[in-house]
Amino acid sequence: MASLEEPDLTLTLVTCPPSPRRDRALLGPYVEGFTLLELLVVLVIMGMLTALVLPRLRSLEQSSLFYTQQQSLLHDLGRISYLAYSRGHDLTLSNQVISRSVLEIPDGWRVVFPHPILVDFNGFCSGGDVELTPPGDRPKEVWHMQSPTCALQPLQHAP
Repeated sequence: MASLEEPDLTLTLVTCPPSPRRDRALLGPYVEGFTLLELLVVLVIMGMLTALVLPRLRSLEQSSLFYTQQQSLLHDLGRISYLAYSRGHDLTLSNQVISRSVLEIPDGWRVVFPHPILVDFNGFCSGGDVELTPPGDRPKEVWHMQSPTCALQPLQHAP
């Protein structure tokens, strides 16, 4: 015959951690959030960081504007031979003969051609130097337009 065994009936006690609500009630109503002192310290630190960063952002904006204007002007100068070819007529780049339809010069910039540069209707460029003077106290730049394509090559930064 089979013996009948009694099942093991032991009780296990399960406990839960104390409720956070009860702890808050013991500490008082000011447990949540930040103190006024902590908020003031954060505001002072943010103000100091802003005072340090803001002037640099302005100079970054100015240098970005300079770089964009310079690259736009160099791009326009570099496509002069294609412009003459696409229009089908000769172009002369000189200090007296320069129009906005040929070269868009940003405000404050000066473009000087020491000697006239001739660009034939077929895109052939005689070559020569171009002096770019940016606004403000930045140094003048001298670029060379190579013959026959008017490709630009930097020569120097004049004082």
